[in-house]
Amino acid sequence: MTEYAERDIDSSELAPHYSKHVMAMTAEGLHSKSDIAAELAWRDARIAQLEQWQRDMVAKAAEKSLDGYRDLGQRTAKAEAERDEAFAKGKQVFDELLRMKDERAQAIQQAVKRARMEWAKEDKAELDRLKAQWQAEALDFLESRIKPLHQGDNGVQGKGYNMALDDCLACIDMVRRQAEGESHD
Repeated sequence: MTEYAERDIDSSELAPHYSKHVMAMTAEGLHSKSDIAAELAWRDARIAQLEQWQRDMVAKAAEKSLDGYRDLGQRTAKAEAERDEAFAKGKQVFDELLRMKDERAQAIQQAVKRARMEWAKEDKAELDRLKAQWQAEALDFLESRIKPLHQGDNGVQGKGYNMALDDCLACIDMVRRQAEGESHD
């Protein structure tokens, strides 16, 4: 590749610049290749300097723009960390509430179980009391029917008959004592 190419000096793009440079070089006495090369070198250096300035400006703009993005990224990361922390705390609170709910449910179940046991004891005691009352009433009824027979109110006589009645009364008395003993236990 060559450093210099043939250019169309009549093109609408180059013509005004070409004419201006030819007239300036003629007016300033730049006729030798060395003078023209020196001018081109100076312009190349100036172009390189401007290109560097342009790259620096683009880099600064990008850096400034990146700073905004960095700041946004930092704020986003902070917000995400706060969200995660709040979620973790919320999960802890939720877990604690679940634990408390389970404990309360267990306490209620235990209280119900104790109440049922107490009710069962009370029911059993009431049933035992009623049973003793019914037994006592049954024994009183039997005794009320047997005593008149024993005392001879029915006009029936006989030693065997009276012994059987004595046995019935003794049996009633024994059952009554046992029932009273059980009710005291």
